[in-house]
This record gives sequence, structure tokens and C-alpha cells, in this order.
Amino acid sequence: MQLLKILLFFILINFGYSQENNKGVRMIDFSPKSHAYNIYYPNNYIVNEDDNIVSITNVDSGLNITLSTFSNENKIQEENIIDILSGFLKEIKKSDWKSYKSKFDNVIEGRIEKENDNWIWWGITLNKTAVIISINKEKSITDEEIKLLRFMIENLEIH
Repeated sequence: MQLLKILLFFILINFGYSQENNKGVRMIDFSPKSHAYNIYYPNNYIVNEDDNIVSITNVDSGLNITLSTFSNENKIQEENIIDILSGFLKEIKKSDWKSYKSKFDNVIEGRIEKENDNWIWWGITLNKTAVIISINKEKSITDEEIKLLRFMIENLEIH
């Protein structure tokens, strides 16, 4: 049974499993070299992976999605991920992080909105693994782009 799961996993990675979101956008499955997670992204976006950091970019709109992961010896609690993100995102107060219920242990979201500097950050944890996702672009991030990212997060698989 374990061999079957491994075989299926590699088939999906090698051939790219596609899915459509609720707007009919064709999505492609991606797993980084670390195999820490799988995420779906729109097929017209460009993916670049460099040293455990993955960028998924829409060249037309200028939207950039960045993902990174880390593991901990113990289960990662909500206050741990908020402390980590607040440590390098001084613009977001600890009390401004929003928490959402989901299939993951924790999903938190924080926003930075300034002229020509718009960011949304998510910290997502499952057991001892965290995935940090940020989106940014010079212009305002649209509701459709936020919905796309939420769709990508809902379908994220952390290994």
C-alpha cells in the first residue's frame, strides 16, 4: 500500500495534476524540490525555485506569490508563527494578525498596504511544518487575486 502511495505521488508530480478553480482558470500542481508541500497555481503564471523559496509570478498583473517552509522540533502553535512573522514584519502588530479556521492547525493573515507597496502574508502550520506565503504587487491587490490565493491555500497539501 505504501509503495502504491509513493508511485501515485511521483506520477502526479511528473505529469502535473491539473485542476480548475471556481472561475475556470486552469491550475497546475507544483511541489518544490524539498517535497514539503504541493500547491496549485494558474497555468499562465511563471514558477521559479531557489534555495527553498518558490516564486509564482503573473507577469501581466505584476502579482508575485512567494512561498517558503521550515520545520520545528515541536508542533508549531499559533503564537509561535505570529511571533516569527512579527519579528521581521514590524509593520504588522501582533494584534493585527487574523486567524482562520481551516484543515490546517493554524492559518494567520496580515496585511501591509502602502503606496506602491502592497503585501498580504499568510502563516500556515500543520504539526511541525510551517508554510509562509506572501503576495505583493505595486498596485492594489484585487479581490479576485485574494480569492485566487485563498483557493490555492485551501488546496495546499503540507507533507
